Amino acid sequence: MVVVLSGREEPWPSYGAYRTSAPGEPFSGVQFRIEPVYQRTVAELTARESPFWLIFAPLAADADGRKLTHVIEAIRGRSGERDFAELGAAMMALAEADGRERGLADVVKPLLPREIVMQNSIYREGKAAGLKEGLEKGVALLAHQVERRLGRPLTAEERGRLYGRLHADGPEKVGDVVLDLSVDDLSIWLAAPADS
Repeated sequence: MVVVLSGREEPWPSYGAYRTSAPGEPFSGVQFRIEPVYQRTVAELTARESPFWLIFAPLAADADGRKLTHVIEAIRGRSGERDFAELGAAMMALAEADGRERGLADVVKPLLPREIVMQNSIYREGKAAGLKEGLEKGVALLAHQVERRLGRPLTAEERGRLYGRLHADGPEKVGDVVLDLSVDDLSIWLAAPADS
């Protein structure tokens, strides 16, 4: 089976084949069913026996907030707690990946427990990227303050030491040092190895 998440508007055939044998020879290869879930309706996905198909509801042609609310309740009713968590996380990822940008992730997110949303790899990657960006901006601001206090730009080596001290000692301690030490003591502190 091939599950198609997005693509062309014209209907797909129900089955496909990939031939590995030469033309004119008996067929050898793979035959598969094609499931273009983005062309299905929410009702079509819901009518299927397995709750697995419900995770694709945000991609359905007629998906909207009201229908997704019902789908999440259907997932909850048709699966155990652990399966609900896994299916919910998958549904969240698919809602965020919908290329039609219908904002359905904003509908799904509040309907799921916070723990499920936080399991989502897209959420975790976004959080990590945000933390990295925040740290970079924080280091840049701190380096700017040190440069103003010293009256000169920091060398690459001094920036590296400042970053190391920020990581080892924390922002509060490093901020106190930058504000509390005299200019001469700040210069000595910045020149010393981080473990001293």
